[in-house]
Amino acid sequence: MKKIRRLQTQGEGPRMLALEPQMNLTHGLTPKRLRGILELADQGDILEQHLLFADMEDRCEHLAAEMGKRKRALLTLDWEILPGRANDARAARIAAAVREQFDAVNGFEDLLMDLADGIGHGFSACEIEWDYRYGLHLPAAFHFRPQSWFQVLREDRNQLRLRNGKPDGEELWPFGWIVHTHRSRSGWLPRCGLFRTVAWAYLIRSYALEANIRYVQVHGLPFRLGKYPPGSREEDRRALYNALRTLGQDAAGIIPQGMDILFETPASSSQDLAGALISRCELGMSKAILGGTLTSQSDGAASTNALGRVHDRVRRDLTISDAMQIASTLSRQLLAPLAVLNCGVSDPRLLPWFRFDTREAEDIATFAQALPALASVMKISARWAHDKLKIPEAENENDILGAWRA
Repeated sequence: MKKIRRLQTQGEGPRMLALEPQMNLTHGLTPKRLRGILELADQGDILEQHLLFADMEDRCEHLAAEMGKRKRALLTLDWEILPGRANDARAARIAAAVREQFDAVNGFEDLLMDLADGIGHGFSACEIEWDYRYGLHLPAAFHFRPQSWFQVLREDRNQLRLRNGKPDGEELWPFGWIVHTHRSRSGWLPRCGLFRTVAWAYLIRSYALEANIRYVQVHGLPFRLGKYPPGSREEDRRALYNALRTLGQDAAGIIPQGMDILFETPASSSQDLAGALISRCELGMSKAILGGTLTSQSDGAASTNALGRVHDRVRRDLTISDAMQIASTLSRQLLAPLAVLNCGVSDPRLLPWFRFDTREAEDIATFAQALPALASVMKISARWAHDKLKIPEAENENDILGAWRA
């Protein structure tokens, strides 16, 4: 067990990853440059793609806010650890033991957010720091590792490796990692991240934002036009041009004798083209991330309560999809190691599995009116009614509400 108690990233090759300077790929980003980065990722070189994705989320407040909504929706869900086989006493004991071990692990909410980072990137990797205490192998900490620390095999781009300076990288240690692959779209691992879709809207938004800043700098200033007589020297024309620029900043300047400066009032316009383009790009980001726009912002025109509920329903569907994918990863890469190391499980059918409770409670008033009438003509399971309404069954007679009748 010595091997899994060490961190793989402390090895001679991988430990240099933390010392690498982080490139800023969003500065001066152009359509040609973005296309080149994505094409490199398609060929198996994912380094620049994930550096770009991380920088996008750092620099775009709208993107960070929308991704935060989608990730944090997972924190609102209840969860449970279920036996690998129903009606199996040993499977139930293993699930109970793993649940007890799981409760001793700190930082589960942080782990959940780190794994959800794979929604945008396509994958997320957390290194497990194991500890041996109370006679059990338990995770002491989960260390998030940036996606730029990894590479894929060129012959199989779904195989993730740790970068160590060698062409094929270093294979990840068994039981040493939780690697969540999130399928926001189909394709090879480098193509399945949601940020592949958002990157183009981000690029256009950055162009529009830069244009908007330039507009703000000159908004309200008159157009300045310099006139110089024929035969003026180059240095005189340059002096006139510098004077025009100085007037826009300091409202003061000097020009050679014989030259004129004219102030022209620009035509007024109520259109904010750059602002409209920024809003359009942000709406596109919201559609890609949350499935709609009415849960993000309201334009006052198409916003209705009914449409808002529809968009919220779509957002709920995305949360369910995210929860199912992350639950599968936790079952295979966290619960399974706990069961194998501490319970000696060798039969995969006995391995417990993780489940988020994504069920929604039915309307209690509707059920209260319908169930008494239906119960007189149908054999309705009490457990089914409890599950539908998400009301737990009483543990004993003293725990039952007084209004209940047998």
